[in-house]
Amino acid sequence: MSYAAAGAFMSLASQYMAWQAQKEAGQLEGAELDLTAEETLKGGKYYIGKLIDQGFAQSRSALEGAADTESLIKRKGAKKTGKIVATIGSSGVKLSSGTAAQQIIKSGLDNAAHILQNQEALDIALTNIENQTDSAIEKTKYDTITKYNKLKRMADLARKGGNAAMFASMMGGMVKAGSTYKNLGGDFSEFGGDEQETDTDINRVR
Repeated sequence: MSYAAAGAFMSLASQYMAWQAQKEAGQLEGAELDLTAEETLKGGKYYIGKLIDQGFAQSRSALEGAADTESLIKRKGAKKTGKIVATIGSSGVKLSSGTAAQQIIKSGLDNAAHILQNQEALDIALTNIENQTDSAIEKTKYDTITKYNKLKRMADLARKGGNAAMFASMMGGMVKAGSTYKNLGGDFSEFGGDEQETDTDINRVR
């Protein structure tokens, strides 16, 4: 190997570590983005779990509140009916009379209507809680998957970018090595010397 060829080889060797560093940097960045993507997925799943727990707690609170309200309605209804009966009884009117019976029946119907209204309000509250929870969960799923896919694409691009940077540097290094070889007085024909000599030997045999 000539002095010029040795110089060119040293030029290439000195840049090899830089090429590897560029490739490894891309790989490390890609791995970091992959890790962030997985953490994003875990975070999304955790938040969805919290939304489900929150919806359950709100539904339970609504049910307990409705049960308390129904108990209150029933107590008030019973108290009201009791007062009507007491008033009718003290007036000397028979409870079986038409007017007395109507008052008692009306009190019972009013009470039943209030209970029904309470149940309807509960149904609306539970439906709203369910809809809000489902909407929040779907949004979280969409946002999480969108971010996850974006991070995975970025990771892939980072790895490809590291490889591309390494290839570009390698090409530049080869050109620089060739220039170094030429500047040191190298002759590219020396690399074909063995082939030419072989051809000459063949001609001599002929």
